[in-house]
Amino acid sequence: MIQTQRRQIQRALTNGHERNVTGEDGRQHKASADPLNHCTSLDLPLDVEDSGSTTMGEQQEDPAPALPPGSTAAA
Repeated sequence: MIQTQRRQIQRALTNGHERNVTGEDGRQHKASADPLNHCTSLDLPLDVEDSGSTTMGEQQEDPAPALPPGSTAAA
């Protein structure tokens, strides 16, 4: 019974995708291998009750600096 419960918990935590990871103590541990684990869409509004609310994507700064039109980045 305990083994079945452990398996169910492990499957729920890893979403069925798992990999072995060696910890700092040298022991093998199972970790989630789901590449989209805990991801959120940048198109979702920040305030779900307000349909006109800004989105997470609109709040993120552009990592590349804005260049004037017609100019190219220096190599």
